[in-house]
Amino acid sequence: MHLSQRSMAVAMPTAPWAPLAPKTPSTDIGMPPLGDAWNASALSSQGPAGFGPGPGVPGPGVPAFFEPAATERQQRIRALRERCAELQWRLETGALKAESEALETQVVQMQEVFEALQSDFKEMKDHFGQRLDGLHRALEVQQAITSIAEKRVICSEDLVRFHEEQRRFMANRWKSLCLVK
Repeated sequence: MHLSQRSMAVAMPTAPWAPLAPKTPSTDIGMPPLGDAWNASALSSQGPAGFGPGPGVPGPGVPAFFEPAATERQQRIRALRERCAELQWRLETGALKAESEALETQVVQMQEVFEALQSDFKEMKDHFGQRLDGLHRALEVQQAITSIAEKRVICSEDLVRFHEEQRRFMANRWKSLCLVK
């Protein structure tokens, strides 16, 4: 702080809320700080002529822990007012109507795409269902053919064993007949 600013701070009485505000050159001379958005909102919350606490701002004798809640509330109110002003401007300029129409068009297009995808899905489901049925029938036919082939193999093996035993018996019979003679 410069020497001239210190002398001004001594010469001018400070506002009652000055101990609660951060020390800047503007608060040293009894005026609220200027510059950033938070401080600009503090100006609008001041009483007449910028002095004294305005509505919602803690004054002297108010505990310091209430101050953050009040400023937070003021910030939320200011943000809501800004949003309301922005929406009002967009409504007046027709921007909301244009956005609404664009979104309606987009919704209609998405519904058309969705319906097309649903019909494609239904067609694919029918196609693959028929293909699956065909494959099931082919599998059943193949299983029947395999079963018949397995039975033939079993019968052939039985016949081979039967003929081997017949030949052995016949050979033994002939040997026994030859030995008897």
